[in-house]
Amino acid sequence: MLKGYVRDALEFMPRNFPKPLAGMPEHLLTDTQIYPIGTNFNKALELTTKKRFNTLLIQPDTTISSIGTCFAEELATFMMNGKDKGIGKYVYVENNVFNSSANWGRVYTIQNFLQIVKYSVTDTVPVYIDENDKGFIDPLREYSVGNFTSREAAEIGIKNHRAASRDVFKNSKILVLTLGQNEGWLDNEISLVLGSAPRPKLRETFPDRFRVMEFGFAQNLNDLTTAIELLKEFNSDLKFIITVSPVAAHATFIDQDVITQSFAGKCQLRSVVHQLQKNIQSDIYYFPSFEMALCNNTESFRADNRHVKRWKVREIFSLLEKILKK
Repeated sequence: MLKGYVRDALEFMPRNFPKPLAGMPEHLLTDTQIYPIGTNFNKALELTTKKRFNTLLIQPDTTISSIGTCFAEELATFMMNGKDKGIGKYVYVENNVFNSSANWGRVYTIQNFLQIVKYSVTDTVPVYIDENDKGFIDPLREYSVGNFTSREAAEIGIKNHRAASRDVFKNSKILVLTLGQNEGWLDNEISLVLGSAPRPKLRETFPDRFRVMEFGFAQNLNDLTTAIELLKEFNSDLKFIITVSPVAAHATFIDQDVITQSFAGKCQLRSVVHQLQKNIQSDIYYFPSFEMALCNNTESFRADNRHVKRWKVREIFSLLEKILKK
């Protein structure tokens, strides 16, 4: 055991001063097809991502918009602060607390995103208005978008928002979509996914009206494909950068364990984007923020970024012992 801890402690040099990236010519593998050691992790991602993005030409006047979960807020802030860095022109047409291109609020699921696309570029989604203790709301958007003082004001505000959302999709050359979660609340009355969880009092009053759902791989892939195709029909020049948010879900309504439930959802979303790229093969670019945040883990992984440190192994099996011990 002591030998393992000493080995972990001696990995400062190979982690911080690794040998250059190298492939395995005997197996016809290039330098980025072998898992990178130490600080080569980000270098390997930079090389592969730059290669995949080589057909995505971004000029200072290239219009870029952002939509998605809370990590999309980080992207929006980055874009707004990068006005003079030659990384594109950020599209911002409607004031909102998260600096998203329009006042969508947090867009948690692929199904929320598809509904936004539909109400922006088609006439298939009627205006719905709900009421809470603070006023009137748009139930298809997350609560952070705000409330309206009257039903009439809500209808006008929702229509104005949809026009703004349409303008974003029309005037963007690149849409950055951050996928974040894989469970949502369905309103059976309107057969649409809500932007936020319905209030507990409302769920208690109408127990048959609302149900929480965990979306499957096939539905996610189909819905994301449909959203992409609708937007391409509306704006044939539009290209997509898709990323998976590394921010875990704050809560789960369908499992007792938010940690494993959240990670299962993240992994499915990542797999959906992986398959989407294989199916469409053009104008879809993946940016690895999920991998950068979670896989480049110097606390848990040894210098090879793959094998687990002895203290973490001990922690894992200590938990297992507590669970199995009678």
